[in-house]
Amino acid sequence: MLADIAPPSVKHVTSDWGFRKWKFHYGIDLKVHRGDTVRCAFDGTVRITGRDRYGYGNYVVVRHDNGLETLYGHLNKFLVKPDEKVKAGEPLGMGGNTGRSTGYHLHLEFRYLGNPINPNDIVDFQKHETKKPVFVITSNTFAYKAEIDKIRYWTIRKGDTLGRIAYRTGVSVNKLCKLNGITKNTILRIGRKIRYT
Repeated sequence: MLADIAPPSVKHVTSDWGFRKWKFHYGIDLKVHRGDTVRCAFDGTVRITGRDRYGYGNYVVVRHDNGLETLYGHLNKFLVKPDEKVKAGEPLGMGGNTGRSTGYHLHLEFRYLGNPINPNDIVDFQKHETKKPVFVITSNTFAYKAEIDKIRYWTIRKGDTLGRIAYRTGVSVNKLCKLNGITKNTILRIGRKIRYT
């Protein structure tokens, strides 16, 4: 059973779940300003307050009674401690831009047994409410993993061109450009990985 969500942030979505060029985004980003209060989505217990310099920055993970976990990333400041009981709507932290972040936002993830779930399957982020009182987890919930497993990358070496990479991988230049969000004129830097499947 899912209670009504207490929106962690009532601002708009800045980046959705899914592929970002060649990388998969396992959550949803909501706009926050520095110092905005980030609130707990559902009742639960704080499992972790941590720092991930190259990823989530300052983050909080809350475990909920139904086995669901929510992760709140890129916080500027913590307002809770591990093992603390929190109610839906209570403050967890302050909005920030820590870790691998290009601006102030809240990275929000929903997980079950450590596996990310598309937050859009559970919450309507325009109305700031849960979609159904019951969310049933099936193998289809994690079907996205099969698509991720199919991804292959080419590491650019000296002398590589898009044409040469296309020839070696059997993928057209146009598809390489589309998969990586680049143009035919993009400079290929040695050591960069580009997606070809």
